[in-house]
Amino acid sequence: MNTDYIDHLQALPSTYRSTANQVMVWLDDAPLRVLRYSTFDQPIYVVHASLADINKTRTLRIKVKRKFKNQVIHPARLQLKTTFAGERGKDTHIEFTRCPYVVLECDGLGYLCMMFDPIQDLPQGDGVVSIEQFGVSPDPYSVQTEAIQAAMDHVSLDPNLHTLVVPAGHYRSGDLHLRSNVTLHLSSGAVLQASDQAADLGDSTLTGFDMKRACFINAKQVKNIGINGPGHIDGNRPALDVDAYYKGMVLLTECVNVHIEGTFFSDSCGWNLTPRHCDNVAIRRVKLLNNRPIYDCMNTDGCNPDGCQGVHIDHCFMHTGDDAVAVKSTNYGGKTRNCSDITVTDLLAINNSATAKVGTETMADKMERIHFERIDAVLTARLVVNDAYDYAHIHQVRFKDCHVHQLEDGLKPTYVVDIQAPTKRDAFRSIPGKSTVSKVTLEGISSECPGKQRVYTRIVDGTSAIQGVSYHNLRVDGQDCELNYEEVVEND
Repeated sequence: MNTDYIDHLQALPSTYRSTANQVMVWLDDAPLRVLRYSTFDQPIYVVHASLADINKTRTLRIKVKRKFKNQVIHPARLQLKTTFAGERGKDTHIEFTRCPYVVLECDGLGYLCMMFDPIQDLPQGDGVVSIEQFGVSPDPYSVQTEAIQAAMDHVSLDPNLHTLVVPAGHYRSGDLHLRSNVTLHLSSGAVLQASDQAADLGDSTLTGFDMKRACFINAKQVKNIGINGPGHIDGNRPALDVDAYYKGMVLLTECVNVHIEGTFFSDSCGWNLTPRHCDNVAIRRVKLLNNRPIYDCMNTDGCNPDGCQGVHIDHCFMHTGDDAVAVKSTNYGGKTRNCSDITVTDLLAINNSATAKVGTETMADKMERIHFERIDAVLTARLVVNDAYDYAHIHQVRFKDCHVHQLEDGLKPTYVVDIQAPTKRDAFRSIPGKSTVSKVTLEGISSECPGKQRVYTRIVDGTSAIQGVSYHNLRVDGQDCELNYEEVVEND
């Protein structure tokens, strides 16, 4: 067994995903398995490995077996030493240290997404138990909801246990409910996939964001919970009729002390990670893969902290069919809650609406101390966004060191910076536009999209709903620029 690195995709069962034959990747001359996600708007190729010595200089060698003219490495801020292939059949070489998330964009291929994590210690000890001990074994065809749920319930009730391990293998389940003091660990090579039968997935009386059913993974009014490990959680969207069955991937409601780290999430039927009215949430090194067609809103937002306090989202990759990260305060379930102290750092995203966003739902009294830093959008419609549509006073929002490579016309108009507080209520809003915005800081915001950029702050109806917007080092297509203030007069 190689102790220098772990190829997590090589450990996946043969019943899950196909190996790509259009692209090959080597890490220090050792081959890595490349998965091909073929159900998206364009194929996505993925590499995922964990490294023992994160300070060691390593070399990736990449061979693309089709014609191309250009290759680009994202994010540019990493300044990786790269030798690009000049033509088909030649190899691209990339040197790196530590554990970056990197996207190679190739015009004859699409996106090759390569994620490297530190090797983490396997959970072990008296507080750890495997689902195998509860009669659950790998089976890609049988739905084992009751047995898996019974295992989680048992761990929660036993004060001597804290971690439930899902070993390598392919498992099917209906919706599951995390309990207090339980961490669900997805081992390398483990796949927990939603059933392809809607009847297996939740009570139709459970509602969320336009959801007719429960989410795949749920938690409500519990504490000290987690999802971690390098395995996969798959929402199985291609197999479900989303028009009749609309659910998200993970919905955590009124929970305290939540930790999600290292796991792959793919093919959600709705929002991917939604902490709602939660306190003390840490989301780190998660990978989200979803379809993102240009002209259709799949509504697979990456992570939407909703009415939360104390959230840190760090070092994540999100390929989503709408927003990447959107901080919200909704009134779903008839409840609103102020949100504060939200930090998002080191996000790499490919999405078709907003990458770093406050709103659109702003229904509480206050949303404050929200900070985005080192945000990189490979492709998006809007880079940094503050949409104050409803009632909240939004205060102390900071966007720092955010960059977009390409803006994409399609689902939404394209903007590098989009700050709005319109007074006229949209058809889908339940609260008239009364929000105000103060003390928004923009620092080091940049775009390299010639001819497509629009950078502005929108002041609505001369009411000064937006005050105290400051900016420094705002650059579009390599040129310094200023914010453009657009006054919109709303006629009822």
